[in-house]
Amino acid sequence: MPAQSQAARFAAKEALYKALSGGEGLSWQDCEVVPDEAVSAAVRFELRGSVARRASELGVTRVHLSLSHDAGVAVAMVVCEG
Repeated sequence: MPAQSQAARFAAKEALYKALSGGEGLSWQDCEVVPDEAVSAAVRFELRGSVARRASELGVTRVHLSLSHDAGVAVAMVVCEG
């Protein structure tokens, strides 16, 4: 995977952490950016363990994710709905 794609995925995890109000005990390994089978070239989060529990505690029912990278800059935007 190209470095710019890895940077965007790291930015996505950081944005998700912030969207979930941070919190102790969240593990980076409990969220993964994976291809969205429903939409070509799109990605989505797969939540499990500590991150899934935190999302549930906050009443999150859906997580929206947008990634972009260009000219050496990677950005991610996360919106938690629920």
